[in-house]
Amino acid sequence: MCAAVWLLFAALAPAQNTFRTLSGTVSDQHHEPLAGAIVEVQNAGDNTVISYITDKAGHFEFRRLNSGADYNFWATYRAHRSRSEYLSKFNSKTAPVVNLEIKLE
Repeated sequence: MCAAVWLLFAALAPAQNTFRTLSGTVSDQHHEPLAGAIVEVQNAGDNTVISYITDKAGHFEFRRLNSGADYNFWATYRAHRSRSEYLSKFNSKTAPVVNLEIKLE
């Protein structure tokens, strides 16, 4: 009886959300960091976008991204844009690091 109740509770319990952190650096084609670049992350499911402005070293970090969602992300700097990257919910890394490059010339 106890095992049946436990199994029922486990089946009805909501799935716990797990999170991951996406970080990296934005640089130009000469590998110089771009301070003040805007990195945008778009949830592919609901199209919400969050953004981050890189620090002096060109570093960005997005914490608490839902690990059950897919994301597209890119960077812009002075009207120039990096190529879009994709972070799949099937990527098992909890803290992927992806560097973005913007060609300024």
